[in-house]
Amino acid sequence: MSRTGATRSRALAAALVAMATTPSAWAQGQDDEEVIKVEDEDAPAKPKVSKKKAASEDGDATAGSAAAGSGLQKQDLTGHDLGTTKKENVFEKDRFFVDKADSDKTAKGTLVQGSLTSTTFGYSESGGTVKAAAQGVPETAVPSASQFSRLFTDLRLQTDFRHIAGSRWEARVDVRGRAITDPSPSTTGYQPATNSSVQSGFLGENELEVKEAWLVRNGVRSDLFFGRQFVPDLGGVKIDGLRIDYASSPKFTLLGFGGLYPIRGSRSITTDYTVLQSNPANDGTRTEAGRFTGAGGFGAAYRTLDAYGSFGGVALVPLSSERARIFNTSTGY
Repeated sequence: MSRTGATRSRALAAALVAMATTPSAWAQGQDDEEVIKVEDEDAPAKPKVSKKKAASEDGDATAGSAAAGSGLQKQDLTGHDLGTTKKENVFEKDRFFVDKADSDKTAKGTLVQGSLTSTTFGYSESGGTVKAAAQGVPETAVPSASQFSRLFTDLRLQTDFRHIAGSRWEARVDVRGRAITDPSPSTTGYQPATNSSVQSGFLGENELEVKEAWLVRNGVRSDLFFGRQFVPDLGGVKIDGLRIDYASSPKFTLLGFGGLYPIRGSRSITTDYTVLQSNPANDGTRTEAGRFTGAGGFGAAYRTLDAYGSFGGVALVPLSSERARIFNTSTGY
């Protein structure tokens, strides 16, 4: 072999060794996709993320989770957990009824859930007679049991409507009805005293009570409530009106409300707004003070890992005769 041939052989061998020890050199001139395929050949396949799914994850909030896009986790100040992602726990295990979970069908429409409960009370006595004689009165037989029987029944409906028609609107209805019997038709000699009533309920009459009936629109930061509702964080005031909650942060929520104030203690829509009476005068007489009282308030609620509470002020303003009543309220634990 000539010197020139030996030199060429050494150069060829050196080139082959260089190619074997630097495989990336083979990738030069090829596109990136082919390089990735070679390097990840033994790795498990990763699921593909569709453009539609990625857009929904990065876009605005969807119905039923208004703060999903912003990442803000608001406080729930409704007094009812309206979420549809609850999991069964030991506290719900022994309940007669539990909250429903969304299905593929209800997630795009309205999830309706609730309970219907009934309570009935009946009381009656029976017994023999006893002989009683008073001075100057002939001996007569007196029944030993009460002559009066009582019967009443309560029926209560509580219903939640979640993400109505797939929107951000939700609703709650809580109503109660009571029916009673008057013992006078079935009791011999029953003669009620003047202005007396059957001892049942508030005034001893049939009742139809609307405890709650409201709509709420869940926003990213603000929740708007319309209808009859309680404001648990501001003295538990009951109103027929409007309330706004604004989450300034996940731990701090501002809230305000305004509307009409049903008579406290009323158990029926027939007595929610009866004519009020003014404070008695020196001679004890009273005058009419209108039928309606306005209510308004403003405050805030806070929640941390170690504490929860609220504070604010409330004004009750009769629309006639009486002065406004203003008080501060706070809770915490």
